[in-house]
Amino acid sequence: MKKQGIIQTQLGKALESERYALILAMVLAAIPYMGWLAEALIAFVTLRKGAKVGVQLLLPVILVHTLLSVFAFPVYVALTIATLNVLPCFVAAWVLKKTKSWQQVAFSLFGLVVLGVMLLHLVLPSFITEQFKHLEMILEGLYSSTTEILSFWQQKGISREALANYLVGIQATSIVFSSLIPVFLARSIQAQLFYPGGFRNEVLHFRANKYGLLVFLALSMAAFSNVYLAMNVLPMVLFYYVLAGLSVGAYMFSRMRPLVAGLILIVPLILLAWVMMPLYFLIGIIDSLCNARVLMTSKMKEV
Repeated sequence: MKKQGIIQTQLGKALESERYALILAMVLAAIPYMGWLAEALIAFVTLRKGAKVGVQLLLPVILVHTLLSVFAFPVYVALTIATLNVLPCFVAAWVLKKTKSWQQVAFSLFGLVVLGVMLLHLVLPSFITEQFKHLEMILEGLYSSTTEILSFWQQKGISREALANYLVGIQATSIVFSSLIPVFLARSIQAQLFYPGGFRNEVLHFRANKYGLLVFLALSMAAFSNVYLAMNVLPMVLFYYVLAGLSVGAYMFSRMRPLVAGLILIVPLILLAWVMMPLYFLIGIIDSLCNARVLMTSKMKEV
């Protein structure tokens, strides 16, 4: 049986038995490198049965992640890390079930990021600068040119504090991205089992909200004025438009095999990130203002 078939079978059993779902989620959470499958299970069950059943899996999985981390971190740190890893995935799945809209999922995750960094500034403001100093020490031990790189950015008018806050924003965005992967998997399998072709249609037609451009401009001006909260959430908005640009690219290559189209879109993004990320970002903005898919469809008809 193929791996995807195994996952579908296990998720089907999890829908039939809440006890089986709980045991499976805790076992996956306890196995190294399998925690994301436990999150996918939480997302799948939440998408099908709602928040109440999803919470019954969410809390035990957070507990397992915490217990596995207490040997390396204090209890409150381990609990925080576990919550950050699992909670956004559950929220995204719950919002998607309630609204059937990836736009609303993006807004809810953006709200979580804003709330999280606000709490960070209020409760533990020294964490941001201390983390940056620690990272700087590590990089200096690995790369002798680290000081020159930091000096370069400072010459451009970006202070160490600004770099530290942008780093927090990048970390928050990476947490959001890692939480979306299990939701994508859960939604894909849900579509395969109950709504064939549905997830593919959602991926190909995802568009960024045009009013998000106003948010981006406001955050950019605030970040330019050294508002640290804006620096923390600006990478999240950039990521949002990059995903929208990738959706346009997926639509453009939708007639190809999914694997080939995926390689065409992702490999350049990895190898030439400094070129492709601005390009996808620009495409995402243009698509939010004028539907690029309509334009592409009309051009195809003309040909």
